[in-house]
Amino acid sequence: MKTVYRAFLSVIFISLFSCGIKGYPKQPLSDTPAPIENLKVKQHGNLLVWSWEFNKKYEDGRPITEPYEFYAVGFKGKPKKLAVKNHKNLYWFEEEIKHKRRTYCYKIFVKTKKEESDKSDITCILVARKFPLSPNLKLIPDEYGLRLKWSIKADINVYRGHSRDIPPKIYQKIKKGVEFFDINVKTGNTYCYYVTVPINKHVEGMRSATLCMKYVDVFPPKPPSDGFLQKEKGYVLLFWDDSPSKDVKGYKIYKNGKPILNMVVNTYYFKDNNYREGDIYYITAVDNAGNESKPLIIR
Repeated sequence: MKTVYRAFLSVIFISLFSCGIKGYPKQPLSDTPAPIENLKVKQHGNLLVWSWEFNKKYEDGRPITEPYEFYAVGFKGKPKKLAVKNHKNLYWFEEEIKHKRRTYCYKIFVKTKKEESDKSDITCILVARKFPLSPNLKLIPDEYGLRLKWSIKADINVYRGHSRDIPPKIYQKIKKGVEFFDINVKTGNTYCYYVTVPINKHVEGMRSATLCMKYVDVFPPKPPSDGFLQKEKGYVLLFWDDSPSKDVKGYKIYKNGKPILNMVVNTYYFKDNNYREGDIYYITAVDNAGNESKPLIIR
């Protein structure tokens, strides 16, 4: 019996290696897109905004390299193809509220030429018929960022993007205010905003106008202050207090109207080994955008 058993194991062992099998067989590849995640809906005045996350992968984790589309299906009717916008892995579409319709419900799925994903869980909203009008919005550039001002004192949701297709994700919530100062900006980048007045978690008033601006820092920093000169044997030391501006990257030093160095320095003092009686020094602050302050005169 042992001889037969050993012979049986030998046949299996030889068969496995003769077929080139090593370890467990791999899982079969899938052409089915992974389902969408976190389907949400909110109301902006007379608009419904549906949003979700999608990581552009198949169910087996491989990235999708072929074209894909999104479809929505409600309780009745055929699936409809959606005109979708996206920012990174956040996708959304908007639709106008029909006059007599109170409830909207959708499941959303992804479709390629070969397969379609599982449908999302159904998400519904009961629309509000009364909501606040849109505030009047102003966008003003400032030395340290962009300032938004609106016409009413209220709770406000601020939305921000880099084009007029602004993602439906709240950028900032303001409590009983009339302005918001956005310091998270970089010179050369474009920023777009709109604001709404929230009623509850799912319903907000009409959007304000969407305002866009390319932020360019053209504001010179404030100069350094309290400079003085200390003479030593064979050289002179210059001292000054830092500029109060927040975006200063360093200081330029001039002597008798000409730059001593072709670079900015990050200190609050300088040693000049070529001082002559009567020399006049100018210290200016330089910000990250290259703007230069008025000079501090030291003599």
